[in-house]
Amino acid sequence: GGAKQEVKSQSPADGGTARAGGAHATSSGPAVGTRSSAQLKGDADDAFRNGQLKRACTLYGKALQADSAAEWMQDAAVGGLHFRCQCLANRAACRLKMREYPLCIDDASAALAALSASAETNASSLSLKLLARRGMAYCQMQKYEEARDDYARAVAMDPANEQLAHDLRMIEAQLGS
Repeated sequence: GGAKQEVKSQSPADGGTARAGGAHATSSGPAVGTRSSAQLKGDADDAFRNGQLKRACTLYGKALQADSAAEWMQDAAVGGLHFRCQCLANRAACRLKMREYPLCIDDASAALAALSASAETNASSLSLKLLARRGMAYCQMQKYEEARDDYARAVAMDPANEQLAHDLRMIEAQLGS
């Protein structure tokens, strides 16, 4: 296999290669459907940094959809499992900040399940973030047993993390254990 990969521009101005129905980029930006999953995630990251949480949430969802759809397109760049789990982790952070705790838990749980079922080598730092976010969401919903489980797993992964250990002690005090 000497398959040649098409190199796409990462410039926000042209949005990469247009695919769907001959759509062309306009001066106001790329036509709908032409942004890659990586570009959508970049847009979402920017929106998150600017405090536009609802927009970031939507864009992370679109990045997930675009990456999933790219698997079916020849020569398309696919972010893969780790990319999708990062999108889910970032969307979970948005949902935590927006107090959408059940949705935060859903995203974190989906990413944790995917990471644990995979042989991802660089998954531990992402898993740590996901456990902390989900644990915090559980706390906000007063589901302290679930929160304790997540924080205990996080502390086991990173025993030197004082903040995680402190949070775990607070949850255990809340439970009276």
